Amino acid sequence: MLRITPVDVALKLLLIVLPVGYFAVARRAAADFRDEREAPGGPARRFPLERLVFALHLASVVWLSLRLGAVAAQDGAQTLHLLALALFGVFLWASRGGEARALGLFVAGGAFLLEWAAVALDPARLTATVDGRGALFAVHVLTAVIAAAVMLLSGCAGLVYLTLERQMRRKTFGLLYSKLPNLAELATLNRRAAGFGFLFMTAGVNLGIWLAHRDRVKDFSYLDPQVLATLALWIHFGLVALPRRVAFVTGARAAKASAAGFVLLLLTLLVSAIPGLSFHRFS
Repeated sequence: MLRITPVDVALKLLLIVLPVGYFAVARRAAADFRDEREAPGGPARRFPLERLVFALHLASVVWLSLRLGAVAAQDGAQTLHLLALALFGVFLWASRGGEARALGLFVAGGAFLLEWAAVALDPARLTATVDGRGALFAVHVLTAVIAAAVMLLSGCAGLVYLTLERQMRRKTFGLLYSKLPNLAELATLNRRAAGFGFLFMTAGVNLGIWLAHRDRVKDFSYLDPQVLATLALWIHFGLVALPRRVAFVTGARAAKASAAGFVLLLLTLLVSAIPGLSFHRFS
């Protein structure tokens, strides 16, 4: 074990604070849904909290990476910690134009659950087993995590699209109908997120395969469950990202596919967490 310093203790306290911060962001987003009209200056007051939580989270990931001498994704806890950061960061970037802002409740809630799970597993548990595979491996990890985060956002948009469409069919117009973007905007957000996820995963997967061959990674195989699940996920979101002019990829079908991809992504993460099932663990 690496020597624990007072700064390490401070980091552990910060990791306890982060889920509370995400819960506060989700609570504010939920309040916006309940209110018929948003109070003047509401978004301006929200942004500092969102940015503060993101900045603290980013600082904790950078600190962990510097402490370890490698990207902080050495085990399941650190990867979940990194994924929560990427999900919330992607949301903040995507919501600049207002399209995704109404999804804040769902994204902050997802980040809260990821961070809560990470803290329960203790991402600040420092070990001396970092293998130092270099900058390319760090790029592989970061592109894969960003791809997963963007795909989660696409799946969230797809689930909300289907919920909203169901309300419209049944003519039960509730808070979701009045607060969320219309179906066309959700469909656009879904496709854009799927497209970015596809591009990042293309880079991450190909770099990972190249590194596996270069380093002659033990037990690497194209038939490995994790590799097959990742390739299926890559193809799946590639189809979701197809433009609207492709006849068989309507907005509703794309939403259903991204919602299914959301589940497939969670299963893929689960596969990588089961000892002995795949050569490719979280690390």
